Amino acid sequence: MEEQGRGKETVKEEKKPFNVALGYLIANGKGITQTKVALAVGISQPYISDLIKGDRSGSETTRRDIAAFFGIDYEEFMDLGSRIINGVLNENPQINQRRLKSGVQQSVKDRIFEKIERIEFMDHLKLQVVETFIDGLSAGLSAEPADQKKTGGL
Repeated sequence: MEEQGRGKETVKEEKKPFNVALGYLIANGKGITQTKVALAVGISQPYISDLIKGDRSGSETTRRDIAAFFGIDYEEFMDLGSRIINGVLNENPQINQRRLKSGVQQSVKDRIFEKIERIEFMDHLKLQVVETFIDGLSAGLSAEPADQKKTGGL
């Protein structure tokens, strides 16, 4: 049976693999918080909370971004949730923890480099705007005396 929330996307009452996996990874990831995931993905912490509770399903893009944050392929992320729901999560938790930690570290590094590239690109654009402005100002200043000669001054 489906529920329709006010202003929220449709979600089903049964537990969904994505939501379960997200809750598991946040609860078991050292130093990983709902806020950190939300900031990294560009959504709010309450939205993450709603995802974990199953009140929201999230867009596929958001779900894939969250999986990428954890350094896990989306299909693996969904499989993890299914295994938790079915009670067959039998992997060594230490291996999971190491993989999770390295995946998060790589994901954070990737996002930092991506943001640096964006900043550098924006700085380049700002520099171009300033140079164009200065060129325009210079052209206007060099043209000003000629205009004043034609009018005989002010």
